[in-house]
Amino acid sequence: MRYSLKYALIFGMISAIAALMIISLGLKDEWANLWVFSGSASAIVAYTLSYFLIEKKPQRSNTRIVVIATLIALLSHWLCWFEFILFDMYTDVDQTTSPQDLFYALGGALSLSFFSLMFLGWTSIPISIYLGFKLKKKPNT
Repeated sequence: MRYSLKYALIFGMISAIAALMIISLGLKDEWANLWVFSGSASAIVAYTLSYFLIEKKPQRSNTRIVVIATLIALLSHWLCWFEFILFDMYTDVDQTTSPQDLFYALGGALSLSFFSLMFLGWTSIPISIYLGFKLKKKPNT
């Protein structure tokens, strides 16, 4: 299995499980789908960035892996909250949406990802870096 696909599957599952654990603390019903957004966002970002910026490059330097893994963790949070806001906006039958709402979602996702990273979300950065190195193929000796 390719590096980027393994990375995406594992990081997505870890993110979904972490979100399920947070939801189990007794959050309200509107947070019930957070694990879906967390897992899918993490998988999408992990696959895309690791495929184009690590797997496709001839040299997988340690610095590249650390930087890309950190970006994966940070962008995963933003995409998770962006998905969450969009889903909430487009499933609310009482609310009409406009193109301006997309800008609200972009900024809102940035704010929410900042706060989630401040509390427990920062743990996704070392987890992502660990996966980046763990999945790195050993050179043939």
